[in-house]
Amino acid sequence: MKALILTAAAGDGHISASRAIEAALVRMGAEARTVDALDCAPRAFRLWFTGGYETLVRRWPWFWGALYRWSDRPGLAYAFQTLLDDRMLVGLASLIEAERPNCIVCTQALPLPRLARLTGPAADVPVAVVITDLHPHRMWLRGRADRYFVPTEASRDRLAERLPGSSARTEVTGIPIHEAFTLDMSKEEARRVLNLGASARVVALTSGGIGGGPLTGVLEALCRVDEADHILVVCGRNVKASSQCARFAANLPDLMRDRVAVLGYLPQARFAMLLRAADIVVGKPGGLTMSECMALGKPMVICGELLIPGQEEQNAGHMVACGCGIIARDRRSLAGAVHALLGDRVRLDAMAAAALEHARPHAARTIAAQLVTMYGSESEAGQP
Repeated sequence: MKALILTAAAGDGHISASRAIEAALVRMGAEARTVDALDCAPRAFRLWFTGGYETLVRRWPWFWGALYRWSDRPGLAYAFQTLLDDRMLVGLASLIEAERPNCIVCTQALPLPRLARLTGPAADVPVAVVITDLHPHRMWLRGRADRYFVPTEASRDRLAERLPGSSARTEVTGIPIHEAFTLDMSKEEARRVLNLGASARVVALTSGGIGGGPLTGVLEALCRVDEADHILVVCGRNVKASSQCARFAANLPDLMRDRVAVLGYLPQARFAMLLRAADIVVGKPGGLTMSECMALGKPMVICGELLIPGQEEQNAGHMVACGCGIIARDRRSLAGAVHALLGDRVRLDAMAAAALEHARPHAARTIAAQLVTMYGSESEAGQP
């Protein structure tokens, strides 16, 4: 069985989900390849799509939130984006014909309009859609999906409301994450590897792969929490934020400076180990980060100043409802929330247990197994 996994480099979550599914399929003996659908588009569109998204969420997140809500209903924004997505992916049919997959898996909504208009052999390839946020935004509903994989039962029910008749072809699997987040490694083992004390109180600060938001200001607030013995700052691909945080840390008094470690982009396995070593994760609940924290049983303090309006508001509400997250609207309340949690081991343990209870750490494996079951027989039938 051969799967073509289509994603788009708008944030890191979609790509991470694709790689997780690809790895799970390969472990099952299938053939899989992840392709950025933007490679099928003109260079100008690629730059506009990726650069526009990252610029908005870093500099004007409120505007991104408005666009998200505006395009989630019929109207000009939805129609314009759908038209662009359709017309710009000019090389998609050629890619599918060259790859000759048994199924196409989309972890980003970008390819869906073009897939719906394909003709010839490419039009006969089944399409599975993996929704990587809790809310099934209207962009996910475009096209001709034969199968949907969604994070939660509430996501499935909302999808059924928006797309009547979809329930029969929808599976609740969770959001696919890297296998490093499913390893049987204790917090103590991770701390030994990272040279952190077994009894130390450790806070991890992260803002996703993009590293958007006022990270330096949030770090400054966390430094006022005396209970935090170590603050591990992951700045993702944001070199500017990493430099600013490093400069801030370098100017701290000696004793406080030793508490802070500023890191750039980390490979998934290293990032998983860092989160595993933490008592609390401070950051924003992107679909992947949310799922990773829950898989590891990590309470999350969601910083309102880092949160991307739109999809992450839904994710934040889910973590609060599950009992594994709390929302701090600003830096001042953030410091108070972290202070209170680090001083309340009973509550921390309860939040960790709630995270594990609602986690679906093996989503990638579940999705891969279903793809092999559904489309593997077609591969065998096509062999001489």
